[in-house]
This record gives sequence, C-alpha cells and structure tokens, in this order.
Amino acid sequence: MTSLAAGLFFGTATIAATALRAPTVVTAAFGWLAVINVVLAVFNLLPGAPLDGGRVLRALLWHRHGDRYKAATSAARAGHGLGMLLVFLGIAEVLFTATLNGLWLALLGWFLISASNAEAATARYHALLGRIQVRTAMHPNPVCGHPQQSVDDFVRTVAAHSQHLAFPLRDAGGHPAGLVRLADLTRIPAATRTQVTLSRIALPASLVAVVDVATPLADIAPAIARGGLAIVIDDGLLVGVLSADDVTHAGEIAALSLPAPTQRPRP
Repeated sequence: MTSLAAGLFFGTATIAATALRAPTVVTAAFGWLAVINVVLAVFNLLPGAPLDGGRVLRALLWHRHGDRYKAATSAARAGHGLGMLLVFLGIAEVLFTATLNGLWLALLGWFLISASNAEAATARYHALLGRIQVRTAMHPNPVCGHPQQSVDDFVRTVAAHSQHLAFPLRDAGGHPAGLVRLADLTRIPAATRTQVTLSRIALPASLVAVVDVATPLADIAPAIARGGLAIVIDDGLLVGVLSADDVTHAGEIAALSLPAPTQRPRP
C-alpha cells in the first residue's frame, strides 16, 4: 500500500511538473519514482514467500486447510519456484541480448530462492519444536572461564580436559562476560599465556547471542542451527549454553514424538 501510494503521489507530481513546464530532469525523476514504486508494489504481491504476496498465499492456504505448517511450506515452495523462474529469465536475457542486464534479475531470483529456503526451514522448526523452551534443549552448568583468568591457567585446568571448542565466560556475579574459543587460545604464544587474561581475547557478551531460558526454541533455532552458540541466562545469570547439536537433537526427539505436523487452529 505504501508503494502504491508513493507511485500515485509521484505520478501526480509528474503530471503537475509537466503542466508547469518544470525542468526535464525534475519531470523525469518524478516519472521514474512513480514507475519504480508501482513495479515494486506489483512485484511484492507475487505469490511466493518471503514476498507480501507469499504471506497472503500462506494465510489463504492456512484458512482453507487449517494447517499452518503446510501453508507455510507451500508458500515457501512457491517462492522457490518464482526465484528459479527469475534466475532462468535472467540467464536467458544475458544469452539472447548479449548484455549483462539479466544478471540483476538472476541475482534477485537467487535472493528469493535463499529467502524461501529460510522460510521453509523456519516453518519446519516451528512445526517440530512447537512450544519447547530453550531450557529443555540447553546444556546446563556449562564449563566456563573467568574474565580475569590467565590463558595459561585456563588451558591447563579447563581447555586441556574438555572436548568443547568454545567456552562462555562468567564473572564473579554469575553474569555472562563473553565467549572464548579454542582457536583464540591457540593463537596466544606459550611464553605470554601467563600474562594474557581471557577477557583480552574473548568475544564480548554484546557480540554473543544471549537468550533467556523461557525463549521458544523455534524462534532462535534457525540462527543457532547455522553453527552458532548461544549463552542461556535466567534472571541475568548464566545457566547454560545452546549449540546447533542441541537444536538438532531437540528437533529429532520432537519428530519421534510427533510423526506428522499437527493441525493448527484456523486464523
């Protein structure tokens, strides 16, 4: 609606500028803005996720069949097909016109394919994980380091006896203070490990995913499943960590308990 309104506004401005004999560059700019906004509105209404038209399609299918997961999956497939069509048209334009203009169309199609795959993955996570909270899937009482602990002490007492590749840091009050990775530790020369503290080489807490224990697992599962590690807190205190393997395990257990997506209430 915003794009259509903008198209109408700039279209009116184009007519007014023409009638007032405004400079050509002004009239052309208004005309271009009118056309591009209308094109954007029409394109965004194409029936494929994640476009707005895909949202409408999902809502209609959900209303008709009463199954939210299947509706979301169908909308994502439509978006994937639309993306493939745009890629094909873009490549065809490059081949038949001997210009590179079609690359933009192909790039747009590739973006739709990637986004629709993400939509499908999110729908699957929501169908499998349902209302499972992070507290159910996390590893409680994780192996932690202290921000002021030396690298040498941490390597000898913790890292050398653990199979983990990353370790959260917990301050004296029990709050998360960052994340140190095994790869970061290996870059510190052995001769200086007694002088370097973990806080100097760790990722700060502001750059690490921190989630509450009551957060629905489905809401953060796609991001975690891409290889991330989240620190779990309860009332601000570090109580666990959540890895991609934890999410996968929770999804597989949920799939065993729920062999088919359950029917959802109609919107």
